[in-house]
Amino acid sequence: MESHLILFAVGAVTGVLGGYLGIGGAVIITPVLLAISAGKMPDEVRYPLVFSSTLFAILGTSVSAGWAYARARRVFWPGFKVLVISALLLSFAGSTLAALSSPDLLRRTFGAFALISAAVFLSPLKGHQGGEFQFRTLPFVLLGMTTGFMSAFIGVAGGVLMVPVMLFVIKLPYELAIGTSSMVGIVTSLAGMLGYVINGWNTTGLPAGAIGFVYPAYAVPILLGTIIGGPIGSKLNQGGNVKIFRWLFAAYLILIAYRMLLR
Repeated sequence: MESHLILFAVGAVTGVLGGYLGIGGAVIITPVLLAISAGKMPDEVRYPLVFSSTLFAILGTSVSAGWAYARARRVFWPGFKVLVISALLLSFAGSTLAALSSPDLLRRTFGAFALISAAVFLSPLKGHQGGEFQFRTLPFVLLGMTTGFMSAFIGVAGGVLMVPVMLFVIKLPYELAIGTSSMVGIVTSLAGMLGYVINGWNTTGLPAGAIGFVYPAYAVPILLGTIIGGPIGSKLNQGGNVKIFRWLFAAYLILIAYRMLLR
């Protein structure tokens, strides 16, 4: 019971931060679940189980925050459609490769992903500077394909990648980047999770109650917490200070990368 309350609290914090920043929260949840599950199952199944359970858990953040942003008309729907279609093309490939990969490769890939994301946040690139935004399909296609594969491979909704790229490369206005990322996270989380269910079916070494690689005992308490926290975070987001947002979250990502790459 105590562990469920801890996971619920983690979910609530993740929901607030995810709703505010437009990220699913995997970079917050994954390190916690890796610590909790250490020594309880073989690493060959532990990493896919944590990644897939995280995808399940962050559905709450994506759904609650995405719905709030959609109601506030802060979703760029043309970009959303391209991102979703592109992401689905490579999502199953990502979860399949994860099921076949070594724990060290998955850990290091997650660390490298965090480090690259931090570098994007710290880059001197400038976001939208006003004026009319020019929609181009190709950048959204490339971002969607990358997000679809990486979200399934290492269990992230993709917001930690999508938001900075949409802000500083595609130049989408801040309020639209956050909302669009949250909506896309619904699809990438669900697609990646289903891929892990299929690829983990009948795998030996999984704990009792696991559905493929998804472990509801971890995922459900966090999911419930994110449902509570997500709308709070989206209400707190009123445009925000992009510079502070970039530096604070980049510092956190560097810490995660250090723990994953240099352990």
